[in-house]
Amino acid sequence: MIISINGVTKVYPRKTALDNITAEFTSGLYGVLGKNGAGKSTLFKIMTGLITPTSGTIEFDGKVGLGNRVGYLPQEFGFPGFLEVEDIIQQIAVMRGIDKKEIPQIIDSILNQVNLQPQRKSKFESLSGGMKRRVGIAQALVGEPDVLILDEPTAGVDPVERVAIRSIVNDYAQNHIVLLSTHIISDVELICENLLILDDGQLKYQGSVNELISAAQEHVSTRTFDAVESFDQYLRENRVYAFRRVGGHIEATVPSSSGAEHIPAENVSLEDAYMWVIDRD
Repeated sequence: MIISINGVTKVYPRKTALDNITAEFTSGLYGVLGKNGAGKSTLFKIMTGLITPTSGTIEFDGKVGLGNRVGYLPQEFGFPGFLEVEDIIQQIAVMRGIDKKEIPQIIDSILNQVNLQPQRKSKFESLSGGMKRRVGIAQALVGEPDVLILDEPTAGVDPVERVAIRSIVNDYAQNHIVLLSTHIISDVELICENLLILDDGQLKYQGSVNELISAAQEHVSTRTFDAVESFDQYLRENRVYAFRRVGGHIEATVPSSSGAEHIPAENVSLEDAYMWVIDRD
């Protein structure tokens, strides 16, 4: 099971959303990182067939297109508020052409997967934000697609729901290809072994999380400030990736070129490494 993205470009009248993207995915969970407008949603929409690329192809096991092998949760979605959870799954199953005799069993199985069995008779409008996100994941799982694409599945949910969603996604990735975009880098660090980083439509990195962190170790440093005023002055004139309060001082993560001491290797985070990738060109 292999997805091959071959030189995919998407050009709009005033913007190149994707610029010659080439990547490959096998079974597993992949994080897709990038700021707003980086091209993540455009890539996902091309993979699902919602829009066509200006050039390039996407293949599944050597054949162009993913067809019905893909389940998709867009960043923005919704269902009529009066619909019950099980009715939503049923309607999606019918749309996917699943045999009506199989649908009740499929509904049970999927609601168990996403831990929504107790809410099966609940109306969509009555659900919490996290539960609505799980309904979104549930509809994407109908038909057990080989490829699951989730655009910001943990957006706007509380920490407990984030843990629940991470667990659902991680379980499904054991025997499927799962692509997960998020602005919450810690979610990727916790459950993804591999990732892509997009910036302004260009692919900046594809590989393992650990390899990226290792590569960043020689390029990311720490600098300590005893006063807020001195940190503010530094921030106005220099690049800072991240900062935190430690006791009575401020510890900032900065590019190594600024002359600061190197961070011990074990303390370099994926967020530090991500900022280095975006900043290095």
